[in-house]
Amino acid sequence: MILVASMVFAATIHASAQVPIDLSQALEFRVVWKMPWGGTLIKPVVLDNFCGVAGQQVLVIGSTTRGVSTCRTVPILDTNSIGFWTGVIPSEFDYDGIEPPEYINHGGHVLACERADPPIAMRTLDTIACWGGAFTTLEAEFTADIDGDGFDDLVCDVGGGGYTARVIRGGPNAGRKCERILYVPYAPVANGTNVTNCVTNCLFWRSSSGVYRIMQMECQESRSWVVIYDLRFQTEGNTITTTFTPIDSLTGKGFGGPSHCALVTDTLLKKDWLLMFRFDDDINQNVLERFDATDGMFEPTGERVTGTEFYQPWTISYAMVTSKPVIAYHVPNLGQVLCYADDLAHPFAKILGNDRDVVSTSGYVFINDQTGDGHNDLVLAGGYQNGMVILLSLDSTASTVANSNDPLRQVTARILGTTLEVITTRPVMISAQLVTTDGRMFPTLPLTHGSAGVNRFDLRQALEGHPAGACIMHVRVGDKVIGINFVR
Repeated sequence: MILVASMVFAATIHASAQVPIDLSQALEFRVVWKMPWGGTLIKPVVLDNFCGVAGQQVLVIGSTTRGVSTCRTVPILDTNSIGFWTGVIPSEFDYDGIEPPEYINHGGHVLACERADPPIAMRTLDTIACWGGAFTTLEAEFTADIDGDGFDDLVCDVGGGGYTARVIRGGPNAGRKCERILYVPYAPVANGTNVTNCVTNCLFWRSSSGVYRIMQMECQESRSWVVIYDLRFQTEGNTITTTFTPIDSLTGKGFGGPSHCALVTDTLLKKDWLLMFRFDDDINQNVLERFDATDGMFEPTGERVTGTEFYQPWTISYAMVTSKPVIAYHVPNLGQVLCYADDLAHPFAKILGNDRDVVSTSGYVFINDQTGDGHNDLVLAGGYQNGMVILLSLDSTASTVANSNDPLRQVTARILGTTLEVITTRPVMISAQLVTTDGRMFPTLPLTHGSAGVNRFDLRQALEGHPAGACIMHVRVGDKVIGINFVR
């Protein structure tokens, strides 16, 4: 593999004025329902057009006690799994060049769909697990045709194991097992640069112009800097040549490394926003700064925000079906905030860190609209040994959940339009009555046998004739009563 690079000198960007983060417009994500899942949960993954079925979105949740559950989300999330497979943290992967695409899990197992209807059936095609040490699991980053053969490849493990990244090549001619892995090395550095203890890759992305770029951290003696390189791949026969061309650099003083930066692409404006969190000696505090890296340069935008943390930010991009890309990051003593990538100082949403019944969060993921407000909703999964799955929404009219700690293990209930949904972990008797704001009560669901899992009851006829407006639905599950506020 041929590597080409040249010397580059670190530049110092003169800071513009900074502003404190403004949370005044941030709407709160509200809990719609909570469901005890059990075990220690792994971060959830959403897959669109699952197994090649148009419009079939599934939520994949991994648990140490329940295994991997695959749950349909359309029209609303059904927590009854349509099948169990080894798809722990799966990613789409074009293994053979034939539709539909295959999936590769975090252990490197390549799986193909044999039946999309429940119960789903998957077949293992290959195992690509040719790395060791601390980086034994696959962490997918993005898909793109890296080697130019017309088939999408999977870029993964960015900055892990002493490499810029590992690329698992797709297509029918890429071989089997370890033959498919292209190891992308670090960009070569100048003599005297500390390679062993400092050089590390921070970011690897496909720019809005279609060029692949990386941002690499380097140091020499007491100085450090970060460099943006153009990265190009050329294939000749079975040989893939990788070349690096340095474009721009920035002093690394105060920069905490790969966990404190993000690259977000605005596909409409064709802009690459580079976000960096650094300690600024001049003002003696941390600053979140946005650069325009569209041309591979550290071009200041003038946006510098204080009062935040920016550790392992979550690039949501367009998963909320927004007109601009979204990123989430942490604010001390609050929780996660969501903002547009070109307006970091004014978050439009927040996820509070309390009242979640989850000791540690494994991950968040957006799924299709669950409440009918036209916006995608958020699923949180987490917890150690007694994992919990929680649905959150920005919809202010959605009913909120009440739960308890009795043997029913936190029964959940919600209203979706004219449908009552009750989730319980064991068979139980269920009934409901409507309570108006002036205290009148109207039976809406007679005593009914409910099964373990998801129970749905159509209350359309029972609600007909009642005046529109705010009311409460009292849902009796066993000997417990859950009150649901909703608007007819």
